[in-house]
Amino acid sequence: MAVVINGNGTVTGASLNWINLSTDTIESDDIAADAVTSTEIIDLAVTTPKLANNAVTGGKLDVGGSSIVKGDVFYASGPNALAKLPKGVAGQVLTMGVENIPQWSTPVYDNPTWQWVETYTPTGSEVGKYIYMLQNNVQLGYDYMLTWRDIRQGSDLELKMNIMTGATPTALTSTYTGTTHFAYNTTHTAIREITSYINLSHTNTFTGAEAGDAHFGEFTFMDPARPYQKAMFGTSGQRNVNMGEVYTSHHHCWSTNVEPMTGIRIGNGSNNFMLPEIHNGGTNSPKFIIYRRKIS
Repeated sequence: MAVVINGNGTVTGASLNWINLSTDTIESDDIAADAVTSTEIIDLAVTTPKLANNAVTGGKLDVGGSSIVKGDVFYASGPNALAKLPKGVAGQVLTMGVENIPQWSTPVYDNPTWQWVETYTPTGSEVGKYIYMLQNNVQLGYDYMLTWRDIRQGSDLELKMNIMTGATPTALTSTYTGTTHFAYNTTHTAIREITSYINLSHTNTFTGAEAGDAHFGEFTFMDPARPYQKAMFGTSGQRNVNMGEVYTSHHHCWSTNVEPMTGIRIGNGSNNFMLPEIHNGGTNSPKFIIYRRKIS
């Protein structure tokens, strides 16, 4: 049937819902599906009061040009502009980066306790009969401590060490000053001046020729990566099986060299270090171990 409007305004062939624009409102069921497009909405017509609570969901926001997932963070990237910071990983914290752009960072905590850095186990065939440690691995702001145990070199010897400097670490054979004091049992023996090397252990009767002999001790470098003279100190022991004695020594050393330390060299260049060996039914475990402690 055709829809007809006669001269009196009477409509036939259709049902009409008249709206008085001065008193009525247009409701959703008055509008056909897809009847209103962006063309029919003037700029700035939809204001905040026109939006129902919770009407805009995360799926309706295009921030960062990609989808939003759990853990993402929005931030102001400029005046009236939003950007998305993708989620970080467990344990990270939010920090402020360059140009006031937030970023995820892994927290670094000051830990003023000794932490392991490096372990060396003698092989019996060290190149040049030296052991090299901390090669270009000394960081500013840390004290370093060398420890050693069950060490012997196959002959009755003192245990020597030199600090190293330079981008290609090179052993210092001068600039040292200091004293080693040593004794055994109840006997106060002697002292040795530290000059061309640091003696990690020293006595008037050395050790290392026999199975069961051992050098052991620890030695501390105080912030050796700073460009200044270096303070060092340590204590050590020597067990001599044939003599049936344990010597003790204390060392305080200074180097006037101001280059940052970049490594250490241990040994005398003439004698190999011994591998683990059986003595009195047990097996020893020769090792040099280095720790560091943050200055905080």
